Amino acid sequence: MPDEDDRPRDASGSADRPAGADADATWSDIVVPDDISALSRDIAAYRREVRHAARARRVRRLLARRGTIPALVLSGATLLAGIVAVLLSVMAPRTVGHPPAATTLAAPTNAPGTLHGLVPNASLLTQDGTTVDTRSAVLRPEVYALVPVGCGCGELLNALSGQADSEQLRLAIVIPAAEDETTTSLLTDLHRGRPSIYYDSRATFATAVASTGVTIVVVAADGTIYDVEKNITDPATTNLDAVLQSMLLRQRS
Repeated sequence: MPDEDDRPRDASGSADRPAGADADATWSDIVVPDDISALSRDIAAYRREVRHAARARRVRRLLARRGTIPALVLSGATLLAGIVAVLLSVMAPRTVGHPPAATTLAAPTNAPGTLHGLVPNASLLTQDGTTVDTRSAVLRPEVYALVPVGCGCGELLNALSGQADSEQLRLAIVIPAAEDETTTSLLTDLHRGRPSIYYDSRATFATAVASTGVTIVVVAADGTIYDVEKNITDPATTNLDAVLQSMLLRQRS
């Protein structure tokens, strides 16, 4: 049996080692801790890598599906549009303070009751029996709501009154006659803004503007009709907010 000193040696002069000896030596350098908690950082890092790899696989599978990328682009565009809309509404100029006082009554060429013409000359009766003319300075500027008999529109008028009040304007509700049962229901429904109820027994105002359904008439400080919107059924679909802002900004400039 050959002596240990007779084993073949490599170029460095060391005796040849059996196959796998290097691997065994490497494993012999690993120190296994007695307490597993000593490896907590390594375990946490390993788990993070596993989660990251799993997320990456899910993203690749999702993007590989047909139609996913267009859907993501559309969702992103919708989100961006929503953000822009919110920013515009927040940054949009708002009228502040009290509305401008009534000015000298205008003398437009447009016929009374038409857009940019004077408000119709009608005598309205207040709830306490006082008569007031529609062209009076106390009713300029004003937002009128002309309502038909028995409209059952208390909630609608309540919302419109709130919109007018947001610009420090009153909503003047004009109903056909004092004995109309609409009056009783409105008095219980109205709690937003500063609405007033007037009676126009001859329907002079409604006839002049060809009112249909619930009709909004916005009258400027000089007595001219700034806007008319008919057949209103949903306060969310009206242009009242934008119209009032436009009118008041123009009158203040």
